[in-house]
Amino acid sequence: MNAESNSPLHSKLGAADSTELGAAVAELTKAGLPLPAGLRAMAKELPSWRLRSALYEMAFRLERGESIEAVMASASQSLPPHLYGLLLAGLRSGRLPEVMEEYIQTADSQRKLRQRLRLSLAYPICLAIIMTLMVFAFDRYLIGSFEKIFKDFGTSLPIITLALFAVSKFLPWIMVGLVAIMFLLPLLASDAPGFGWLTPVAYRIPLLGTLLKYTRWAMFSKLTAMLLEQRTPLPEAFRLIAAGLYDPYLRRACRKTAAEVETGCRLSDSMQNQRRFPPSLIPFVRWGEKEAAVPEAFSCANQLYEGRANSQTASFMALLVPIMFLLVFFFAGFVIIAIFMPLISLITSLTGGHK
Repeated sequence: MNAESNSPLHSKLGAADSTELGAAVAELTKAGLPLPAGLRAMAKELPSWRLRSALYEMAFRLERGESIEAVMASASQSLPPHLYGLLLAGLRSGRLPEVMEEYIQTADSQRKLRQRLRLSLAYPICLAIIMTLMVFAFDRYLIGSFEKIFKDFGTSLPIITLALFAVSKFLPWIMVGLVAIMFLLPLLASDAPGFGWLTPVAYRIPLLGTLLKYTRWAMFSKLTAMLLEQRTPLPEAFRLIAAGLYDPYLRRACRKTAAEVETGCRLSDSMQNQRRFPPSLIPFVRWGEKEAAVPEAFSCANQLYEGRANSQTASFMALLVPIMFLLVFFFAGFVIIAIFMPLISLITSLTGGHK
C-alpha cells in the first residue's frame, strides 16, 4: 500500500465512518497501545471497507515513521474539517480521548434526533400513499362513472359535486407531488451533502424549518465550544466549522466572522453584524467575552438549542399524524357527500317519475 492521491485517506469518508475513525484513534491513544498494530487489529472488525482501508493506510504510514500529526494532516481531505480540527487539537492538548468521547456523544445525539424525525415522518408518508391510491381509484372507478350517469340523466348538480368533478382531473397528480415532497422531508432533515441549496425552502416549512434551525444551531454551538476549549484560535475554529456546515447561511457567516475577528473585531459584534447567527446566541457570547468564558457560553447555547430541538420534534410528531388523518377523512367525506347528494336527488326523481 502506498500514499498516492487515490489512497483511502484521500477518498471522502461518510459522517459515521469519520466519527468511528476518530474514535478508533482516541481509544488506542487512551489505552496506550502501539497505534499501527492497534489500527490494523481494529480494522479487521469493521464492516465499512472505506474505514478499514483508511485504518490500514494510517497504520502503514505510522510504521513508515510518519508522525500521527502528519498522518492526520494527510487525512484532512477525507474527514469533515471540524472533526479534523478536533483531532489535531486533542492530540496537541493530550486530551484526545476526552475530546472524541464528547464529540461522539454530540454526533450520537444528532443522529438520534434525526432518527426520531424520520420515524415520525414514516407513518404520515404511509397515510399519504394510501390517500393517493384512494384518489386514483376514486377517479378511475367512481367519480368518472357517476359524472357520466349524472350527465346522461341531466341531473342538476350542487356546487360541491361540480367542484369535485373539476378537481378530480388534476387531484391525483397533486397527491403524487405531495407524496414526493414528504419523501423529500427526511432528506432535508438529514443534512445530506449537495442539498444545501434547499435550505431556504426547508426553513420556510412550518415546524420542520424551526426544528432544522435549532438542530443546526445546536451542532454549531457545540463544535465551537469544543474547538475553543482546546485552545483553537477563533478564526481557525470558525473556518473549520464553516467548511463542515450544511447550512449555507451559517457557513458564509462563519467565514466572514473569522475574517473580521482577525482584523481585531470583537466576536459578538461580528456575529451580530452578520445577521445569520441566531439572535439568542449573541447575549451568550457577550457574557462569555465579559467573563472570559467564551467556550462555556457556546456550551450553554448548545444546551438551549438542543432542548428546543427536542421540544420541536415532539410537537412535530404530535401534530403531523392527526393532520394527515384529518386530510384523509376530509377527502373521503368530501367525495361521499359530493356523490350522494345528487345521487339521492336522482333516485328520488326516478322513483317519483315511475309512480
